[in-house]
Amino acid sequence: KGGAHAAAVGVRRGGVGLHDAVFGQGTRFDVDIPFGHAHLPEDRIVQPDAAAPDADGGRMGAAFVEEALRWLPDQDAPATVAAAPAGSALLEAPAVLPRILIADDNNDMRAYLKSLLDPYATVTACSDGEAAYEHLLRDPPDLLLSDVMMPKLDGFGLIARIRANDAVRQLPVILLSARAGEEAKVEGLQAGANDYLVKPFAANELLARVRHQIGLMHERRRHQDELAQRETYFRTLVDSAPVMLWTTDATGYCYYLSQRWYEFTGRPIEQDLGIGWTENIHPDDREQAKTIFLTCNAAQTPYVADFRLRRKDGSYRWVVDSGLPRHDDAGNFAGYVGTVIDVHDRATAQQEQERLAHE
Repeated sequence: KGGAHAAAVGVRRGGVGLHDAVFGQGTRFDVDIPFGHAHLPEDRIVQPDAAAPDADGGRMGAAFVEEALRWLPDQDAPATVAAAPAGSALLEAPAVLPRILIADDNNDMRAYLKSLLDPYATVTACSDGEAAYEHLLRDPPDLLLSDVMMPKLDGFGLIARIRANDAVRQLPVILLSARAGEEAKVEGLQAGANDYLVKPFAANELLARVRHQIGLMHERRRHQDELAQRETYFRTLVDSAPVMLWTTDATGYCYYLSQRWYEFTGRPIEQDLGIGWTENIHPDDREQAKTIFLTCNAAQTPYVADFRLRRKDGSYRWVVDSGLPRHDDAGNFAGYVGTVIDVHDRATAQQEQERLAHE
């Protein structure tokens, strides 16, 4: 299509176009355009401004140079800033500009995308997938626009690396490809892209899709911040409780102990997770306490055991350890949530009363 269009333009300029087509190989267009303007009709000739005889030539030369520079492999070529397309209010410049990374080996496309997005975002462009991946690891953007066919690392390979890296795996990605059709779109989405846009595309459609992905990104971050705040509140509440709290998974592995536990035992966190917490139980009580817990865990029933627990000063104090089964949304057993309560003073008082009663 590009060759046919160029040939048509050449013929309109008074040239002569020839083409040679070979099935399965392609088509070659030859266009001969004569110099000067003597061969053109008078109504097709525009006389240059006498005050600036070289103005048209200068502008034409600059245009050719700029166009040639756009096809160079480096990404520092100058780019003209396109006028904002009609309906560009689809993206409004926010107080804090989102950061968008472009990965495309076509310099002309990079320049075009950058000119569209520059008014609404901080835009960085890379000429291949490898460079884009290295950049997003150093400075994670809010959105990635990536071509599919690129040297060094293509769009699919770039997405695979992103989704395999926990630090950037949530990064939204819009794939840009010349491959149209439902099958190509499904392939892109299955590869991990958040959206798929076929080239050539309308500027307003691109802006709308970018706005949508940026909005989803902000919503995800807001949700994550809320979860983090709730987690902080929960841990603060738990750590300020007068009892020690713990949770286990379905296998009996203890993955959380509240701050009160560590204040009591004086041991590092990594020592008491898993089944390490049982090392704090008095040797005479340890096996019985472990047996009771494992039996209840296997039966998925409430658990209660009393034993002597070593304090950080080396002394042992009587505690009551109890837990209730918890279940996930599907109703499956997910482990226990439990408490450890220091009842040493009450236990020793009761033992003293029993001793006196037998005297």
